[in-house]
Amino acid sequence: MTSCRYGVFEFFSALTTTGFQIIPDYSKTSGSTQLLIIILMIIGGQCGSTSGGIKQGRIGLAFKGILNYFSTKNKGENVISTKYYNKFGDKEILTSEVVNDSYIFIIIYLFLLFIGSTIISFAGYSFGDAFFEMTSALGTVGLSVGITSYNAKPLVLWTLSAGMFLGRIEIV
Repeated sequence: MTSCRYGVFEFFSALTTTGFQIIPDYSKTSGSTQLLIIILMIIGGQCGSTSGGIKQGRIGLAFKGILNYFSTKNKGENVISTKYYNKFGDKEILTSEVVNDSYIFIIIYLFLLFIGSTIISFAGYSFGDAFFEMTSALGTVGLSVGITSYNAKPLVLWTLSAGMFLGRIEIV
């Protein structure tokens, strides 16, 4: 029962980017656990909240854009349909510009994530640990595998600081 309670706590801590962890060392957890936590930190909370990450609304718009693309390819040329999405409780028309903005943000976010992780791995850490740490920094989450500390190398600290800054202002 304790492990289930810990798992639920860590799930919500990663998704909502509250930054509190009760597992003392993520580097000793299984790879699948770390991957799940990374995915949750990348997704982040709801649009309009102070949580970090890509945000669930952008992920939803990206999937809606993909579904819209395939649904329009299967319809005839003369069929006209309007797609809608909810934006802060209001019904808005789903335009290609809104979907493209989500795609661009996601691509820039993932690009910065991989660049930062690569820089941290050059400092002597495994790419998996560096990816976890950079995901936490860019998503402004606060979870750590132990890389972020007062005795970390300056390259790592500056990279993580830049990631936290960019994540906090939502990159664009």
